[in-house]
Amino acid sequence: SDGWVSISGWIKSGTTTANTIAIVIPVGFRPANDSEAFITANAGNTATSVGVNGSTGNLTVTNANATWTALDGIRYKV
Repeated sequence: SDGWVSISGWIKSGTTTANTIAIVIPVGFRPANDSEAFITANAGNTATSVGVNGSTGNLTVTNANATWTALDGIRYKV
């Protein structure tokens, strides 16, 4: 109701390549503009990032070759 969406949770196991779609955000919860954030993953010394596409709602994960990936801290304006 405040115009912001927060995403939290975990993705367990798996290997991603650039722009692997992890989640599709439903209409009404998509960002007004494309959004990107760095997140925590058990991926060694590799930076892991997520992007949310405002048009398609695709939440993509990059470099998450990990036993776990945390989605906590993703927040964007609708």
